[in-house]
Amino acid sequence: MSDAARGMVWLVGAGPGDPGLMTIRGAELLRGADVIVYDRLIGCGVREYFSRDAKLIDVGKRAGSHLMKQREIEEVLIREASAGKRVVRLKGGDPFLFGRGGEEALALAGGEIPYEVVPGVSSAIAVPSRAGIPITHRGVSSGVYITTAHRACGCGGLDYERLAGLKDTIVLLMSSDEISDISRRLTEAGMDPDTPAAIISDGTTARQREIVTTLRELALKAGEDEHLSPAVIVVGSAVTLMEDLNRRSPLPLRGKRIWLTMAERSGGRNRRLVSLLRDAGAEVVPVPCIETRPRDADLGSYDLGRFDWFVFSSRAGVENFFRQMRRSRIDIRAVAGIKIAAVGPATMDALEERGIIVDFVPRVNDGEHTAAGIIEMGAKRVLLLRCFGSPCSWKGIFTEHGTDVEEIGLYETVETSPQVLVNLAPGDIVVFASASAVRAFAKRGDPGVEGIRAVCIGKPSALAAREAGFEDIMTARGATDDALFEAIVGNAMPT
Repeated sequence: MSDAARGMVWLVGAGPGDPGLMTIRGAELLRGADVIVYDRLIGCGVREYFSRDAKLIDVGKRAGSHLMKQREIEEVLIREASAGKRVVRLKGGDPFLFGRGGEEALALAGGEIPYEVVPGVSSAIAVPSRAGIPITHRGVSSGVYITTAHRACGCGGLDYERLAGLKDTIVLLMSSDEISDISRRLTEAGMDPDTPAAIISDGTTARQREIVTTLRELALKAGEDEHLSPAVIVVGSAVTLMEDLNRRSPLPLRGKRIWLTMAERSGGRNRRLVSLLRDAGAEVVPVPCIETRPRDADLGSYDLGRFDWFVFSSRAGVENFFRQMRRSRIDIRAVAGIKIAAVGPATMDALEERGIIVDFVPRVNDGEHTAAGIIEMGAKRVLLLRCFGSPCSWKGIFTEHGTDVEEIGLYETVETSPQVLVNLAPGDIVVFASASAVRAFAKRGDPGVEGIRAVCIGKPSALAAREAGFEDIMTARGATDDALFEAIVGNAMPT
């Protein structure tokens, strides 16, 4: 097979868990991948970078539990690349640090498959740093020794006498199941049992927890936590700096994991809202449950000029209206003089980006207040430009007041299969922009939503969330990023 017919493999480090610590190069490759072969220990938020069209292969590598043996993984990489695919092998942390990336690189080289290594931020450094432990510090630790008690690499057991004699920081990865043995054997080898030690689990994520103790108490403290893995263990005097350096700013959303179920917006996945949330300390996981698809609507078959009001209910409606105007070869001047209403500020912005100044936006961003407002302004003939097939409870408000009303479904929403494996936990916050997103989310198959908080845009979304089993529900005052952010912060506060 010629080189031109072959694909390529990228061995990419996913970082320690926080999607913000994924490298730019790694994210670019994930967005353009044909095949993504990934481990379970990658952060759930990293999946927001996955290409929607990529073939996903979960090789499920955890200590003592592999969906595939190492050799089988290597065969998958070679097979997919040989078929001409762009393959990303995504590994937690850095691919060459206890990730067996070297073995995979050698297998690819032996199979004459071109590959590139894209380093990742290692949890050995990032997790202690996020917890306030500088693994090197002048006068305290001049070096660091990174190792693992899980010796799958076939390098033999740990040299405890050597470790016990170190004055530097010791960082142990993939060793949470061996904590008792590690603390005992280090002590037996001569290390002071009062040496400071720390265990950091789920590092750099909203679930991050820290146990600060001594070598003597390490196993006892670890035994008090049933869900310790994945964890990083740090032993050495540098741990004593944690108390002073872990005084982080009291951000309102620190320790909160927030799931955004909204469909993608033009120009990015709700980028401003994501930025606001992350700046407030949250871990944000975009997991779109629906997407919008344009529908063919021959606008030329409608007498558009007979209406005195156009009502747009969403940004997607605006985008698809102008798409259909172009397809129908209708000049915007053909609807000159018609007044324009937008249900909310985001819809208004989409119109004004196209040079259309909106005549009315209700203070409360929903259909009922939109209808009432333009009726009060004398609307006689109204065209609703909205989502096809979506219930329109407020359409009846027009007919009750004798207003002639028609609607055109310019787009439809369809359920998607999220790239994120949802594992909700009490205290998480899920954000819904529509009732259809709630229904799609409810089909994910996870057990229950007890203890999960919901933030909804509009009454239909809140009602659907109630029907789906959510009990702690807050309705945002509007559909803007600022209104959503305000509602999320309010929902996150203790009740």
